[in-house]
Amino acid sequence: MTDTEPPNTPPQAPEHSDGVQNAAVIASALRTSLIVMMLMGLPLIGVLIYLNLNRQTPRPTEVEVTLPAQGEATEQVPPEGATTSAIHFDHPTG
Repeated sequence: MTDTEPPNTPPQAPEHSDGVQNAAVIASALRTSLIVMMLMGLPLIGVLIYLNLNRQTPRPTEVEVTLPAQGEATEQVPPEGATTSAIHFDHPTG
């Protein structure tokens, strides 16, 4: 400390030419973090691929369907009030 500086002044940081050193530090940190993220992501991707490849597809089930014979339709009574309200329930299926 010299006699010309005030007593409570913090020391000045040395100046770097054009911030080249700062850019190198930032690039190194970015490269390192990208490598770490890739190393963490590779096992996760591997596990997902393994789970997808080992998934067994379920076999389709075959069921024999028997349709009712023609004319087996049950007769249903129209709802109450349908005859007085001029609503006609004529269905072409039976």
